[in-house]
Amino acid sequence: MSPRRRRPRWLTLGLGILAGAVLGGILFGVVFRSSDGVSEDAIRSELRVEVLNGCGLTGAAGRAASKLRRAGFRVESTGAADHYHYVHDVVIVRAGDRAEVERLAGVLRDAVLVEQRIPGYAFDVTVIAGRAHHLVESN
Repeated sequence: MSPRRRRPRWLTLGLGILAGAVLGGILFGVVFRSSDGVSEDAIRSELRVEVLNGCGLTGAAGRAASKLRRAGFRVESTGAADHYHYVHDVVIVRAGDRAEVERLAGVLRDAVLVEQRIPGYAFDVTVIAGRAHHLVESN
């Protein structure tokens, strides 16, 4: 029988450190992802907001939603818009106080504000994240 080859200690140590870092990253993401850095006390608006990706850039709706949450808005849903050719952010008022919606639009800078009141619609405001906003800033 041939003698058994041992793995170098540095390789074993390196693999252990790598495994620990990956596990730590996963646990950190699970613990902190749900709050998105905003405590429930920071929520100041009662508007129910949905954010849709209208530019096709991966994560555009999520970045816009995070920005709105940090500003105190209650984003309840994210998803894809009807197409990916929106050049600017679009804020569609479905219900709620127009002054509050204008404050929301101000967070996104240069958003186009559209009023389309629909009684019984699931959300008070629909935000469509367009290309121009997300090319300039990532948060």
